[in-house]
Amino acid sequence: MQYFYLPNSHSFYVNSVHANIPDCAFPINDQQHAEFFDKQASGKYAWAFDTEAKGFIYTEIAIDHEEIAKKQRIKKAKTLLIESDHQVLPDKFKNYSSEKQLTIIE
Repeated sequence: MQYFYLPNSHSFYVNSVHANIPDCAFPINDQQHAEFFDKQASGKYAWAFDTEAKGFIYTEIAIDHEEIAKKQRIKKAKTLLIESDHQVLPDKFKNYSSEKQLTIIE
């Protein structure tokens, strides 16, 4: 079984599955194929394909879980504030469009 990678569409092909593999697809070995999917599944890497070296280049991404959680809490707080406007700030709520009023109340 031979794997191929087509960089312009980020597509993988397998000769035993695909009858028409584009001529511009690069052959990759089993190790490159497995490494790509392992790193992709971890969610910790950005990647690019080097057409000169005919291989993938990986860059580790630093994931700050505390920052992500903080942003989610801020988003939730803003959403709750907007949803409560019709009760707390009736004057402001009246200035919303009818469509926005309906989405907040529902």
